[in-house]
Amino acid sequence: MADRVYLKNRFFISAIIFGVLTLVIAVLVAYPALREIRTINRQVYEERVRLEKLYVKGQLQKKVRENYARIEGSIGFLDEILLQENNELPYIAAVEQAASDAGAELKINIGERKRQPNELISSLRFNLEVKGSWESIARFLESLEKMPWYSNIQESTFAVHQEKDNSSRIISASLAVDTFWLLAQ
Repeated sequence: MADRVYLKNRFFISAIIFGVLTLVIAVLVAYPALREIRTINRQVYEERVRLEKLYVKGQLQKKVRENYARIEGSIGFLDEILLQENNELPYIAAVEQAASDAGAELKINIGERKRQPNELISSLRFNLEVKGSWESIARFLESLEKMPWYSNIQESTFAVHQEKDNSSRIISASLAVDTFWLLAQ
């Protein structure tokens, strides 16, 4: 009987020792392996994100090259519509001539030049005060649009004034026009 109890206790103790050893092996082997797998998983994810960004960047560069190849022949046109910086007199003279040809009075105020760092183009705002009839102002705007240089009308305000001694109406137009200038090289 004592042998049976001893064998029973020995079997029970062996099972406990086997369980403890299995647990120790799991803790000593599996836990570091799981931690390493988690680290490798994070590194793989970071590498995937980096490669996706690189792919998107490559696609953007490819698209930029394609767009550049498509418009490369038009670059001369862009140079023609931009004015040379510090050479405002021809533009002002052309605007004054357009107002004179349209039969409108013109007053020009020049704003501040805006330039972004590291860019070859600056913008200069002209505030044009034009007075005349509807027809003359429409002819002036048409002439301004047909000029060989690019002018972007940002704001326009029109007001009608009735002269007491004259039955005709005078239109006052206030235009904020941005022009774009190529920096002198």
